[in-house]
Amino acid sequence: ACLEGIQLAAEWINKPTIIESDCLTIVKVLHEMGVNRSGITNIVKELKASMTLLLQVRVRKIGRECNRVAYELAQLAKLITNCAVWRMRAPSCVNELLKLDCNPIFD
Repeated sequence: ACLEGIQLAAEWINKPTIIESDCLTIVKVLHEMGVNRSGITNIVKELKASMTLLLQVRVRKIGRECNRVAYELAQLAKLITNCAVWRMRAPSCVNELLKLDCNPIFD
């Protein structure tokens, strides 16, 4: 999910990007320099390669309570059998959460 999100951000966004995750393991491996020898080495390589396509990127750990939209989308993904991307609007199951979770940054 993180890899797909980074790839979509690289495709759509030409601005500084913050990657937030409640998974400490992912945050740590994205901050690591050098070779990763874990079981997810290939995914980590793809993640880091995709991150180089972003204008500027920061990775930070957030609490699970701050990631409610991602949690609800993960639950939705378990129910549907195909891959989906919502570009102009979100699925109804997260509309209210988006209003609470999103903190727009104005230029």
